[in-house]
Amino acid sequence: RENVQRYGPEGTIWKENADQPALPIRYWQIWNEPNIDFLTPPDDTILRTELYAKLLVAATEEIRKLDPGAVVIGFNTASGTPDRGQALKADGMFQKLKYIGWRKFIRDAAAATGPEAFDAVGIHPYTQPMGPEEGGVIAGMGMLEEVAKELGFADKPVWFTEIGWPLEYPNKKQVRDERQQACFLVRLYGISAAHQVAQVQIMYMTDIVYSKDNTRRSFGVFTDPGKWREQASALRTMIRLLPEPRKGAKILAEEQGGVFAYELPGATGKPVLMVWYTGEGQVDREFPAANGPLVLVDMFGKTSELKAAGGKIKLTLGEAPVYVVRGTAAEVDKSLE
Repeated sequence: RENVQRYGPEGTIWKENADQPALPIRYWQIWNEPNIDFLTPPDDTILRTELYAKLLVAATEEIRKLDPGAVVIGFNTASGTPDRGQALKADGMFQKLKYIGWRKFIRDAAAATGPEAFDAVGIHPYTQPMGPEEGGVIAGMGMLEEVAKELGFADKPVWFTEIGWPLEYPNKKQVRDERQQACFLVRLYGISAAHQVAQVQIMYMTDIVYSKDNTRRSFGVFTDPGKWREQASALRTMIRLLPEPRKGAKILAEEQGGVFAYELPGATGKPVLMVWYTGEGQVDREFPAANGPLVLVDMFGKTSELKAAGGKIKLTLGEAPVYVVRGTAAEVDKSLE
């Protein structure tokens, strides 16, 4: 209540600084990873799910009293993918610690609150050191969809309120190098767009030292102000080509250990082909080609003209996504400026 009164649309901070534009908070994430030790019940008489259900209902009620148009993002669970050998299973529970698997937590808490207590569902589908495809981001969304249909909140958008790939992380859970980090991040955004994920929030913008164990976690999109990692440059290319990639997105191919291809709406209103290969090395693949000039754009914005033959184009694909854009080289270069 105090936070909405301070930072919401009618917040006191905006009235105290009337000479500055108001930027009220309208999106509220209720807690972080409450299925593990970030939300600790006071005693053994209540489970994390039960405690969180009470918290979510109370928080949402207070937020909506003061800002009926606010958006409440619930759950924000540690994990959001299928089981890959980890000790805490998606639908399981650690009896001693009473940690609760991400899907069981969402199912049990949502059953207690009902779908009216939240506007969006947050999960943290980390997959490092694997990429988003092998790590099961798509399968995790399918698992969540099953629960959403079961409990009547299939209309709620999904948010990835934490995700990323580190260059340095405890227990060797880091990616190979900056290039792989950039590939994984941009591929995640392509997958998320095609599957209508509402928000993808990277953890973190800069590297951190984790206070609990003093370990370095190098997720950073930037290393310092003005100093970009490859994933920042790759993401900039994607944003310029695909400023709003979800509307009308089409899934063309999702091959386990193979080709992933999506048709996404481009900046000019014409569809853009986004495609990559998750296997070892490279592979050649043909795709139907539209009439008119075509431009191939690599992950960092380098362009080259493409020519179709017999209504098809042949692409050599690797781990780095490429884009096929309709238009002249001059038009595409201008959109990338």
